[in-house]
Amino acid sequence: MDLLRGHFHGPFEPLSQLGTKEILTRLLREDLVLHPEIRECVDQFKAGRFIRKTVGVHVRYSDHRACLWATLKKLNTLLKHEPELQVFLSTDNIQIKNMFEDIYPLVITAPHWYSTPGLRLHGREDCPDLIKSGIEAVVDLYLLAECDYLIIDTSSSFSYIAELLAIAPDSNIFDVKRRGKLPVPFRRLNWRLMFRLGMFSWV
Repeated sequence: MDLLRGHFHGPFEPLSQLGTKEILTRLLREDLVLHPEIRECVDQFKAGRFIRKTVGVHVRYSDHRACLWATLKKLNTLLKHEPELQVFLSTDNIQIKNMFEDIYPLVITAPHWYSTPGLRLHGREDCPDLIKSGIEAVVDLYLLAECDYLIIDTSSSFSYIAELLAIAPDSNIFDVKRRGKLPVPFRRLNWRLMFRLGMFSWV
């Protein structure tokens, strides 16, 4: 966006007064409009499953790994204050899905295909339907944006776009992005735990 700012003149002059986040949000909401059939999928899922206040949680845990422990800590804190919240989970790792369903009583997920834990989800040759898999991801993205609260790690671009699209006020959006690396002993412990829990593999 910074490279484009030199071209914000003429009909684009109003953009020069806006921040990057504001410009991207406007583009996503006004220009990159969902295909009607995908929009209908989002609306139908929300109408049928968002039956109470919902916190959207995105945990990318395949080729890129979000801050899982910080995500769980923030979610637990929020649920202490609002125990009736349901959790809408968006993840690319089936083991993360299983873990959330074991820990929390009110977890909902939209159906989609999962790759082998630890391997990237999209563009894989073993995916039965690449287009369907892409649509499932877009549905997840827009459902996150419809939640009353959002817990995300914006080191993932998926989470960043969910934040841009979110209808929740800024006070209800929690970004757990790590500002620096964990100390080496904590990183080693984290890796051991993840492999033991089967959340990713050496494959």
